[in-house]
Amino acid sequence: MYRNMVNAWLQPLSAEAGSPLALDEDGVCSFVRDAAECSVFVPGDRPVIYFYAPMMSLPEDDVAELFSSLLAHNFLCEDTGGAAFAIDRDNDLVVLNMAASLEGMTEQGFRDLVAHFSGNAAVWLERFEMYLTGAPDPDEAEEIPLPTEGVIRG
Repeated sequence: MYRNMVNAWLQPLSAEAGSPLALDEDGVCSFVRDAAECSVFVPGDRPVIYFYAPMMSLPEDDVAELFSSLLAHNFLCEDTGGAAFAIDRDNDLVVLNMAASLEGMTEQGFRDLVAHFSGNAAVWLERFEMYLTGAPDPDEAEEIPLPTEGVIRG
């Protein structure tokens, strides 16, 4: 039921993505916004949708500073636009993720959530790339600009 609803909502986004977007047999649909690889996951018939986007590979050592920074950004989810950083132990990745209830969600609400999460993921991916290349510390930025527009590709 919920997967069918989300699949119907993904169809209009296919034109923007330039390829068909649909949940696979596991309830996952992946797409790219700018450089950020994002996925949505709808588990079975539960009224919940999960969003996630890999940010970087988990370093083998010296993770204390990274974990401290991630936890600080997670505080009240203000810096992360309602999402949170997590560790995907199965794939040794730092990911940005978010969950939302599908109960009462509208198609426009879904579109807004996809745009918000994927735009947020694109901004954070850029910040992680700066971190990995030794560019100036993005934590010193006063405000994180969240994009209102971007390109979604399937």
